[in-house]
Amino acid sequence: GKDKSCLDANGECNFTIRLVKLHTDTRPGAPEPYPYFITSLPESEFSIEDIRDLYKSRWSVETGFLELKYSTGLQAIHARKMDAVKQEIWARLTFCNLCSTGVTYCEIHQPAPRKQPKRKTVLNRKFAFELLRKFFNYEFQDEEYLLRQIWKHKSQVKEGRYFDRHTQRKPDSNQHQLMQIIFLYN
Repeated sequence: GKDKSCLDANGECNFTIRLVKLHTDTRPGAPEPYPYFITSLPESEFSIEDIRDLYKSRWSVETGFLELKYSTGLQAIHARKMDAVKQEIWARLTFCNLCSTGVTYCEIHQPAPRKQPKRKTVLNRKFAFELLRKFFNYEFQDEEYLLRQIWKHKSQVKEGRYFDRHTQRKPDSNQHQLMQIIFLYN
């Protein structure tokens, strides 16, 4: 039932890929400042700078998926049937949107600090999501307590701090591939 018009008589398909070496880490003494990328984008239409820009714009998508996976608990899907998997994913995405709105509310209604912090601070989103989950499940109902607790566990933003990219895949699960398949083919 699949379209096989791109295959030749032997059932093979020839296509061109290129290996691109990008300078992404400008820090002096960086361990591997030139990661390699494999792309099927033609060299005549996409320069190395275009691919670097695409990579940088894609990075925000990757960090968004990371937040979805860990803040909302999508690293473990408990359902077995496809309809139940979809239902669980959509429920977690709805929960994520609800919590993101709650975090935005908390940022707008930040209580006045007793003293000015030395460094810039941001909300710890994972902790805030967990507290909001408890709030939405009626484990506590005091909104002021919620705001105080969320702002009590904030994180400092340290200027110039850099964490190396992990280039090797961790052997945790293949569920992110299942999620991509579900969203791509629906």
